[in-house]
Amino acid sequence: MARNRRRAAWKYWGYLPFAGALLGWLNPEVGTGVILVLAAISMFYFFFQVPRPCQAWNRREQGRCRNNASGLLRGCHFQEHKWQNLSMLLNYRRWRELGASLWASWKTALPALANVATIATGVSAALVFFIAQPK
Repeated sequence: MARNRRRAAWKYWGYLPFAGALLGWLNPEVGTGVILVLAAISMFYFFFQVPRPCQAWNRREQGRCRNNASGLLRGCHFQEHKWQNLSMLLNYRRWRELGASLWASWKTALPALANVATIATGVSAALVFFIAQPK
């Protein structure tokens, strides 16, 4: 029983580097390089490993898929759904549909919002690390 709980909790490991990257800005002793690495690890987790519903359109547009998926860019185990979100991201005409699927419920909105915060943290850490380096 405890093993199942540990395995279920281990699925959400990416929230730890996310919290570390955000809290790193509060502690001046943490360098921007550490924040940048934590943000990169967290972005990888949210893009490819975070558990969430698939939300891909089923055949004949009869609703969305409710299978479990891993990552914001990946779909479930069906071949048609595997990279549907990534293909929507690359096609600007389908961005509205991608946004609707990412913000459809709290199970998909929370990782999407955390990923937006991680990207903002990573970009700001990169700017500070590469541009505003003390001499």
